[in-house]
Parts: sequence; C-alpha cells; structure tokens
Amino acid sequence: MHIILAALLGGLLFVAPAWATPRYVDLTLVSDCTFGNYSIASRTCTGADGDAYNTVAEAISPTVTGDTIYLRAGTYTTRITFTGKTFTAATTLSGYPGDAVTYAPSFTAGNPAITFTNWLVVQDMTISGVNGPTSPNDNSIKGFYITADNWTIQRVTITGFHYHGIYFEGADNATIQDNIIHSQVSTNCVAGTRWYGIYAHNGTNILIRRNDIYGNPGGGIQVYPGPITGLVVRRNAIHANSTCSTSPIGGMVVATDSTGGNLSGVKIYYNEIYGNGPSG
Repeated sequence: MHIILAALLGGLLFVAPAWATPRYVDLTLVSDCTFGNYSIASRTCTGADGDAYNTVAEAISPTVTGDTIYLRAGTYTTRITFTGKTFTAATTLSGYPGDAVTYAPSFTAGNPAITFTNWLVVQDMTISGVNGPTSPNDNSIKGFYITADNWTIQRVTITGFHYHGIYFEGADNATIQDNIIHSQVSTNCVAGTRWYGIYAHNGTNILIRRNDIYGNPGGGIQVYPGPITGLVVRRNAIHANSTCSTSPIGGMVVATDSTGGNLSGVKIYYNEIYGNGPSG
C-alpha cells in the first residue's frame, strides 16, 4: 500500500491512502452505531454506511492515519483534541458535505479549540469563539494555535475569537486556503490584544491562498519575526481589517528582527488589499 503526496507550489495537497475509513459524528443519535450500521440518509443506526458516534471524542478514539471524521449538521461545543494521536499521512476532520456544521467550543484559557500533533486536514465547517473565554488580556484564548507540521485548513469560517484567527509557529508544510477569517474580538484594543486574521510566526513551506480576511482588530496577515522559508501568499482578499483605531498595521506586514531570523523564498502576489484601518 502506498501513500501519494502531490506537490503544489508552496504547499502540499494531501491525498488520503486507499485504506482510509470514514467515521461519522451525529448529535441526533441516542446511541452509537458501532457495527457499520449508520444510515447517512436517515441519521439512525439502520443502514450500512459505517460507524457513527454521538460525540467527537468517541470518533477520534479509533481513528488512525488516513481516516476521515465527518461531523453531521449541528452545533458542537465540546473541545476537540487529538492528543495521543500521531499520524503519518493526511487524516481529516470535516463537516459532512452539504451539512451546516458549527464548532463553538466551551473551553478554558490556555487550551486552543483544536489540539493535534501533525498530519491533520480541517475543512468544511464554521469555528466560532462565541462560547470561549473573553478576557481581552489573556494571550491563551485561542482558536487555531498550531505548532504541528503537515496540516491544512480549508473552507473553514473562523470568527469571534479573542485571539488571532490562525496562529502558527515552527510549522512545516502547511496550507491555509479558501477560508473566511473574520471578526476576531479585542475588547480594549491595547497592544497585545489587537489580533490578526493570520499570524505566521515561523515555519517552512507555507501556502496561504484564496482566503477572505476581514474585520480583524489588528490587521489581516502578520508574518513576524521568522525565520520563514518558502512562504507563498497569493490571491487573498484582505480588507476592512485594523478595526482597532490604535492598530499601526494595515492589511499585511512582513518583517523580522534580531529575535527572529531570515525571511527567504517569500512570494506575495495577486492579493487584493484595501480599506484596512488607518494604514490602508
């Protein structure tokens, strides 16, 4: 059995291995369907579409490399963690095609909304900070706070966090594409709480493309302080950010300092950047 990785410019397209198993999470289930008897059509244990569970944690437990967990329509409030799971190829957490899936976790400061180690694709859902902590001075209030490698976030709406929409550091081989990242929250707009849509701290081989980034307190995208190698930022719409009037950043900043490192292989092109607070 072989795993296929198709290389893209500045990022990776992860192709699931042939033995991948789909699992389902359905909040309407009274009990789990663990004999392959879930029905996608009726959302009951009367079919033959695979196993299904009524909590995400139960679906994660048997998940191995290459599997896909589909969340059926509904609002999920329990924090999602893949702690203890180490994957060697793309494994996927996805809203079920055509379903309206919202993940609005209740969690304490210090814990991001989703925790994982590596090789995860998150796609096709809305992730909201509406049920998270609201302290404006707590830098531990996170949606995506990523220190992992080999991951993709795509077709996700990220909104309402008292933190950056996506923050990553030390990440290799990461793709952020086709997302809507908007309206993170800063209560008092003081330094250290003016959040960005995307904050790229450092990493290698990063692709950020085709995202709509708007309404974030500090700015659209910040790349700082590095080192960053092989970053491609293209075809993003970055607009109406810097909602804090005190923010010195407009749509995007790319910089380094003595605490960071070199920026090399950075390509930024075909982005629409307009109407971003005092800095444009």
